[in-house]
Amino acid sequence: MKGETIFTRSDQSLWRSFATEVLVAVPGRDDIDQLVGTAAAIWDELDVPRTAREVAESLGGEFAAPAEVIRQDVERLLDDLVQRGCIEVAQ
Repeated sequence: MKGETIFTRSDQSLWRSFATEVLVAVPGRDDIDQLVGTAAAIWDELDVPRTAREVAESLGGEFAAPAEVIRQDVERLLDDLVQRGCIEVAQ
């Protein structure tokens, strides 16, 4: 899921933010995803639909890591969250 794919939080996801973490529950799954650190920051960035590139650029100034590393981390997490049903590819 790369390029200009737009990601958005799933309407089916139930989530709550507590301090520095985000808890996400998806109907039909027995477990709850706990997002902390960079993962929570990426979730926060998806308050509006965005591409992986947009998320990575926004986080670039917040985390002390090379832009390429941030982009790869963002893409990996977005792919994982899509598979888990927490987020989806915007239509």
